[in-house]
Amino acid sequence: MFYRMIVQNFMKSLLLALVGYLSAPDLFASDHIDGPITTKHAVSDLTDLYAFPSPSAPGHWTLVLNLYPLARQESHFSSKVEYSFILREAEMVPAGAQPLKVRIKSTGEKIITCRFVTPHDHVSHTATCDAGNGMKRTVELNAIDTKPDASGLLFFHGRRSDPFFFNAEWADALVSKGRISPPAKSNTMSSTNVLSLVVELDLNALFGKNAGLLALAAKSVSVDEDSGQRQQLDRIGRPEITNIILHTRKGEPELRDSYNREIPFQVKQAHEAAYLERMTRNLAFYDMSDGTADWSDAQRAAHTEMLLDDCLLINASKSSSRAKTHGYFSIETDVLNGIRSEASGGRALTDDFMDQLYTYMINRNTGRTISDGVNAPSRPVSDSFPYLAAPDTSTLGWFKAKIGRLATGSR
Repeated sequence: MFYRMIVQNFMKSLLLALVGYLSAPDLFASDHIDGPITTKHAVSDLTDLYAFPSPSAPGHWTLVLNLYPLARQESHFSSKVEYSFILREAEMVPAGAQPLKVRIKSTGEKIITCRFVTPHDHVSHTATCDAGNGMKRTVELNAIDTKPDASGLLFFHGRRSDPFFFNAEWADALVSKGRISPPAKSNTMSSTNVLSLVVELDLNALFGKNAGLLALAAKSVSVDEDSGQRQQLDRIGRPEITNIILHTRKGEPELRDSYNREIPFQVKQAHEAAYLERMTRNLAFYDMSDGTADWSDAQRAAHTEMLLDDCLLINASKSSSRAKTHGYFSIETDVLNGIRSEASGGRALTDDFMDQLYTYMINRNTGRTISDGVNAPSRPVSDSFPYLAAPDTSTLGWFKAKIGRLATGSR
């Protein structure tokens, strides 16, 4: 009897998990499975980007790039794909009709690149993180780096528990029907894993001066080992730009692959109008989900222009994890309200990004908090490097990864 109850509960959990994946295949999560190309090449599919003051290294920042959604034990990095964090200096400037805007500078770009050496059996491999300025680190797969170089650089690469959290059914109702559902504590991402790249460093050492407002994005690039030919496959800055803000409705052209191939901070001028039009139309749709128009046309135009500069904004001078940091999109909302922001910005592993996104899109932070009912990662994050929780090894997690990848056509 007891054994039967265990089996029944397991099968019920599995069925609910599968329904969650199959009900919203093209609205998976954040930037997970966010276009036909990356769906077919999981090792290039960038799922989330984070940046936060390092809890265990005062004065340093931690950058996290997650990839390969629904990663299983056999999932691995590839020597044919390299990953880069791109940082540019930015500033808050007057903006004509709007009190302020963020201008991202085109000079002084810093690129942190991660490259892999992977034997054919993929059982173990090494990766090198090169930040320039003599900041370079080579570590083994899944090794917890504890002895930084002279600059304080630490690097990790390996499989970890996916820290992203959201309710897929709730999101699908909003995106497809404009319906605000009751909150439900159903984290679609529970028991799933990703491959993670984690870099901890002193941004002042990277820039060779006291760094201030910075814009951060990331990209994945395939490299032909014979010809050396390079092709960008994905990029990421803010989460849910592709799957929610650029959501494709019936009869509309698919823009996500084109968007993902735009070089960070260098969107092709010929493509801008299509992206802005799609963003504007979707944001207007979400605005009316509560039956009230809380955004003026001018406010929405300023919002979409900021979103098109797809990046995380961080104030590198606010590097204390103990201070009240005001994380994801805090700098942007201040600027859109005409305030010279003093927030640290970035995005912490525990930031409830989805509730923040829903609330801002729907009522511009002028009403109640709009919540999907999920408010934390499925596994607690750590206060020590590399901060992400160890990977899930449950049978349920294995089934979710296996069936989820089959349902979405990813590999």
